[in-house]
Amino acid sequence: MAIGYALDENGSPQQRPIRIPPKLLTTHYGRFASTGSGKSKAIINDALSLRETTGGPVVIVDPKGDGMCVNYLRSHYERFNGLDDVYQFRVPETIPAFSFFDIRPALDAGRNRADAIQDKVDHFHDIMRMIMGREQYGQAFVANEILSYLIKALFDEEYGSNIFGLDDLFAAALEMQRERTVPPVSADNRSVEESLTRHFAKDDHQFQVSMDAVGNRLDKLREDAHLRRIFSHAPERDDNGEYVDNRFDFREFLDEDATILFDLGDLRPEAQRAITLLLLSNLWDAVQVRRRDGNTDYENLTNLIIEEAAPVAATKLVSEQLLPQGRSFGLSMGLVMQFPGQVRNRNERAYDEVLNNIKTKLIGNISIEHDLAESLAHEDLSPTDLRNRINTLPSGEWIAQLPSPSFGETGPAPFSVKPLPIAAGHPESDESLSVEQADHFETVALPRLSERTQARYGLAETTSEPETAEDKGWGSRPNNKQPAPADSANSVDSPQSSFIGQATSGSASDEEKKENGADTTTSLFANAGMAESDKPADEEEMAAVDENGSSPVQSGGVPVPDDELQRRGLTHDDVRFLARVLDVMNRDAPNHTLLNHMSAFKSDFENLDVQRLAEQNLLEEGRACSRKYYTALPAGRELLGQKLKAGTGQGDIGEKTPHKVGVKLLELWLDSRDDVAQVKPYYEYDEETVFDVAGFDADGELVWVGEAELASNNKHAPVDDYDKQSAVDANAVWAFNRRETAVEVLDCLAEVDRIEHSVGGRAARRFSDIREAVESLTAEGMTTIRSFNKLDEEFNS
Repeated sequence: MAIGYALDENGSPQQRPIRIPPKLLTTHYGRFASTGSGKSKAIINDALSLRETTGGPVVIVDPKGDGMCVNYLRSHYERFNGLDDVYQFRVPETIPAFSFFDIRPALDAGRNRADAIQDKVDHFHDIMRMIMGREQYGQAFVANEILSYLIKALFDEEYGSNIFGLDDLFAAALEMQRERTVPPVSADNRSVEESLTRHFAKDDHQFQVSMDAVGNRLDKLREDAHLRRIFSHAPERDDNGEYVDNRFDFREFLDEDATILFDLGDLRPEAQRAITLLLLSNLWDAVQVRRRDGNTDYENLTNLIIEEAAPVAATKLVSEQLLPQGRSFGLSMGLVMQFPGQVRNRNERAYDEVLNNIKTKLIGNISIEHDLAESLAHEDLSPTDLRNRINTLPSGEWIAQLPSPSFGETGPAPFSVKPLPIAAGHPESDESLSVEQADHFETVALPRLSERTQARYGLAETTSEPETAEDKGWGSRPNNKQPAPADSANSVDSPQSSFIGQATSGSASDEEKKENGADTTTSLFANAGMAESDKPADEEEMAAVDENGSSPVQSGGVPVPDDELQRRGLTHDDVRFLARVLDVMNRDAPNHTLLNHMSAFKSDFENLDVQRLAEQNLLEEGRACSRKYYTALPAGRELLGQKLKAGTGQGDIGEKTPHKVGVKLLELWLDSRDDVAQVKPYYEYDEETVFDVAGFDADGELVWVGEAELASNNKHAPVDDYDKQSAVDANAVWAFNRRETAVEVLDCLAEVDRIEHSVGGRAARRFSDIREAVESLTAEGMTTIRSFNKLDEEFNS
């Protein structure tokens, strides 16, 4: 694959382009560069070069929808005089006929049945984490366990099937909740049956909440028409084993010189990523036959290029299977993203895999993180020299690191590369399509391509069927049924629960949606601010809901049953105080704001014991602006049956109250500035970036961004905050709760060469001195700093 022209010490390009030979392509490559650096044009050249010089399929996954796919097709049309052996899935117009709950290809390839089933379970959870967000999906871990065992039961060799659809999984879960029965399994699968039936021993409320969370997860697939079609597709085979229905299977392409484009730009981000993981799961199934032939030198490679790859690179499927094992089955992965730190924000282990298993790295002009610089370092080029070189890289140029040609040898030092010219046929090239070519491309070649793709590998259009009676009222108990066991000591009247779109407004499903404060779930807000414990909250601890969707209210308006209070040794005032704290955090308290002392309302609760709440991990004490604040922790919110508001304009999922105070103070500071006409807290700049605050001028242009920083054990967090603020064309303000925190952050940023030097000694004695030192720096991601205390004095007098 041609990557560009190496530049000599005088900046002159070589006459012939540098090429990565096929045997090194299976060590994978990554392109890391900021927006506007030419990544899309480079992808087109990469794919054309692979098509021209390397046997096997070339696959492009493009979630951006900015015209790259059609520009590739124009260039392909020009280079190869047509679009033969090219397929384009412009989803949702043409949906690939994947068959997810299908282990037949893996079994045909000689895969062990148990391993094939476990792969499906793991890939299912990867996809669901992508749809719902890692943190939210992990909270209901009992529901995830139930889904794992239901999938295994439906794949039972004796009583199950090698293929089923989403509706079969839904029906099994519905039967488990309504009838307290599980799918039959063989004696060899007895452990699966036991793992499911043990949930029947719980009291009815606990069981219903767990099953409601199961329903909520399945409904995320069922409520999206495109995902439901894909997950429900179960193509049949005839007596000869030939497929009767359309089916997209990478096995058909492993030895074919075909180009396959997945244009996902018209989908929501979570659906884009889910479909990307579906095709990667299909690819994993397809290559199993190669993993067993003992060959690592394939004539035909599977060349996969993924744009905006950070979210999928963080999954287990990519980081633990495809990347480290790709060489064994002739897979070449090209991962394209702004910077590898986007992977680290989601999964530290996956970040390490990206750095270690991507041997060819092509770097544009980005703020390079310490770990990436270390991975690129060479005996002839130190990490510091490398960072300086990248920071001064001219627009359009790349720094290339190539793998060593053979095991045990040292590869070449990183070198500068001039990109290949824009491909002929591209509208911006010097050789765009002629009028005649463009007309034929638009009126003949493209329509034929679309028809061919749909006819061979697209999902057939289906007429939506009305919801059946069995679909309705997830968890609603039939009038003549009493599902709780007669000998259950804790048997109570079960709350009704339901699927999203079928439930009353107060269902647990709706509550999960409310946690992110939006109609669609996202993990954007999971990593910012002061993160709470990573320990998932067991859904069995969630508060009950009655059949009208409201929490059962006992005496005194306490949203927790009296028997639960007695079991915990809590008073009504303990719970009322906890609810008040959460109201303040959510900005819902009418007489109290984030800038008021929380101790001020303790006197309203005569029988309050804050220490008792803290000992049960329901509440945490903290300080900001010399005031005491409390945070309602996840277990406390679950006891109340309420959620912390999160999402655009509302907050972060793992945020604690002192951080919320800092964000509020930054809002007030920006609002006071003459160059700011509008302030937006928790502003979503793009699907990868959220700022604590953002300020816009009268023309709506972004002019300020800001972050509130508190002491944290996560040393990567301030670097990530700096990088995202330096990536936008705006001033950047930081607010620190303590002077010591500011010094620690500046030390950290200096250590990774984000700022020129740290601030210490006399320059760090007072916060005003630190601010003066910072403002004298040339730091794109840190224009100025402020202290919580000073902002509080100025705006909270």
